[in-house]
Amino acid sequence: MTDRTRQVAVVTVEAGEVQERSDALATQISVTICVNGEDLITVSCSPDNTLQLAYGYLITQGLLMWDQKPPFSELNNGVIHISLDEDALPQKPLPVRSDYTATADTVLKLVSEFSVAGEVFGETGGTHSSALGVSGTIKCFVEDVSRFASLEKTVGNAYIEGIDVQNSCLILSSRVNSTMIEKATRAGIPAVAAVSAPTAQAAEEAQRLGICLCGFVRGERMNVYSCRWRLGL
Repeated sequence: MTDRTRQVAVVTVEAGEVQERSDALATQISVTICVNGEDLITVSCSPDNTLQLAYGYLITQGLLMWDQKPPFSELNNGVIHISLDEDALPQKPLPVRSDYTATADTVLKLVSEFSVAGEVFGETGGTHSSALGVSGTIKCFVEDVSRFASLEKTVGNAYIEGIDVQNSCLILSSRVNSTMIEKATRAGIPAVAAVSAPTAQAAEEAQRLGICLCGFVRGERMNVYSCRWRLGL
């Protein structure tokens, strides 16, 4: 057992047979992000990378810029206290300013490697995953019980490690809605590749905001919903 998983008693019914056994489940905690003494949001997430979660949330809301030094922060009883410029306000998503391009083969290869990297998912089946594809390599891989938290933790890790996200592809295991596209845009990420489906609104937002959105990326096949030029198509 780790802090990310816990063994529980379970009764399994299969083909009319009943079996008692133990099973691994993913764990969750509640984390509140507090900025300048004001609670912004409380999220349920996996119990690791909590500072990365806070930084990633602030970046994907437009409250923290990549070129800013990490703000003062402390964790106390499930609350992350952050000090920011008093003038910081949430920013509307603007089109991504990046010349990033890749090949379809590169995206397929990245997602193939990404799809087998989830240890907690392999043990529990209960997590979402996010990562960045940078120069053909998986970076900042995160698993979380929340798909939004996994995205934000990946962005927060990139912020701490100083990764140039303007030349990266965000890889997601989950379905993609327009909010996730807006978060990627505020972070400056020019491409999103998901194992699952996007919503119609996500595809529309991705086209408007200059993001190459790929869905159903599995095996040797994928659908490209926007900005196909980033893949030379």
